[in-house]
Amino acid sequence: MEAIGEGVATPVAESLVDKAMKELKYLCCYKTYVDDFEEEKTSLSARRNRVLKDIEDAKHRNENKVEDEVELWLDRAKDLIEEDTKGKKKWFGLVTNCFWQYKRGKELEGKTQKIKRLMGQSNFARVARSTGLPGMDFYSCPNFMTFEDRELISQKLKEALKDDNRFMIGLYGLGGTGKTTMAIEVGKDVEESKLFDKVIFSVVSKDANLKNIRVNIAKHLDLPLTEGMEESEQAQKLWKTIAEGGKKVLIILDDMWEKLTLRDIGIPLGRHGKGCCAVLLTTRDRRVCIDMDCNEPSQLEVLKEKDAVDLFLSYAGMSIDGPSNDFKDVARDIVKECGSLPIAIVAVASALKSRPLPEWRDSLKRLQNHERIHDVDKELKQAYNSLRLSYAYLRNEKAKQLFLLCSLFPEDYEIPIELLTRIAIGVGLCGEANIYSVARSHFTPIKNELIDSCLLLKDKNECVKMHDLVREVALWIGNKQVQAGMNSNSTLMENIHYSSWNLVDFPNHFDGKKLEVLLLWIHDANSPRVKVPNAIFEGMENLKILALMSSSDLEISAASLF
Repeated sequence: MEAIGEGVATPVAESLVDKAMKELKYLCCYKTYVDDFEEEKTSLSARRNRVLKDIEDAKHRNENKVEDEVELWLDRAKDLIEEDTKGKKKWFGLVTNCFWQYKRGKELEGKTQKIKRLMGQSNFARVARSTGLPGMDFYSCPNFMTFEDRELISQKLKEALKDDNRFMIGLYGLGGTGKTTMAIEVGKDVEESKLFDKVIFSVVSKDANLKNIRVNIAKHLDLPLTEGMEESEQAQKLWKTIAEGGKKVLIILDDMWEKLTLRDIGIPLGRHGKGCCAVLLTTRDRRVCIDMDCNEPSQLEVLKEKDAVDLFLSYAGMSIDGPSNDFKDVARDIVKECGSLPIAIVAVASALKSRPLPEWRDSLKRLQNHERIHDVDKELKQAYNSLRLSYAYLRNEKAKQLFLLCSLFPEDYEIPIELLTRIAIGVGLCGEANIYSVARSHFTPIKNELIDSCLLLKDKNECVKMHDLVREVALWIGNKQVQAGMNSNSTLMENIHYSSWNLVDFPNHFDGKKLEVLLLWIHDANSPRVKVPNAIFEGMENLKILALMSSSDLEISAASLF
């Protein structure tokens, strides 16, 4: 019997000893567990930073919704990374609290294993997904300044949008008064306040293209519109998506020049089914508001004198309360010559930023003694003259040339920087550099001078654009060098340097001896075969750039072009 008892006791005793030794190592090898944990924690921190970088890269692709599993992984990793192993040990007199060290060692060994498991789970197929195009915050101006009288109009627009019985809201005013900026800020506010589930901004422009407006709205709703689909079918699909989507949608139609039939676009104004849709439009012409049945449209007038001076000083790089009376007096006279139009004030102030007082006075004299302006509406003459001064203040002649080149593109066109770079290199604005990357480096400061002067605006997707009034002034300044937007029935100007044709076919004859840049816009999808007369390019001995722009498949005889 004793032998049997010994046989049973021995394995039990060995098991207890093994367990005791295993537990004892948490105390004896405490520093090893700390070192192992810190090493794994360093690797986890690096991996977490990489995941965060992947998320940032995804945001640039407009993938803003982080996957739930990635969010959970990041939180767990963060908790482990924030674990502190440097804390002081507990003491009882001069004796280390062995129990605390044993418990802490065991805890760190468990957390080290957790890190290893997290590292194995960190190879995500996708960290984020798209939630559609960016909201109104993208369009918002970082230097936006509000003024008391304009805040009243802004509040009036927001109150109108809150009214459940009003769905067509109008804002009108002179070109350059800031209608677009106000509409964007109102849209941003109602989006953030959740008054509308979705706010969509779309530019209309003078030559309204219903298809482009429709496609833009559809993109914001994550609605694919098949390219081969009839426009009426696209409109019906968009209309149904909004009407039955169960959401409250605000569509901002910016810069309208004439009445549009919303149903042709696919906009279901008012309540339909589960959805609700309102429209806020901006226009230069009050008549458009009336034609579109806007109830009590709001008018945005030029700035009051104090507000105009404050805006000028801000863009001139001066504190509103800081400058001397001499600077303020000159600023007051300059904004008067600018007609108190924000766009003109910003352009002139940007040109005079950090300039000494004598240069301010010289600019004022030039504004006061301008040569007579012809063929411009009376109320816009001051704005034209102010913008012309900003053009004259460009220090780089190449920037002036690029300014005129930008006016070749249609109103509100998003000009790809890459395309503009190639055109600038082709006409010789970037020196004699034979390496493309070097030539690009010459282009950047030229482009930035126009942006810094507020004559060119940064836009999304690596593009720039011109304010419509600035473009009008550019075409007015370059009327003997530039001709843009010509169609088949237009009289093509001869002896000009830059031209933009909006044609189905080429003209049979054109005297283009001085022509350097020619943009051809082919829009007729029903005539993909473009006819090119054999002799059309014979006289264009100075032609440096020929750009063919088309939204449809385009076939051109290469032999004819050569």
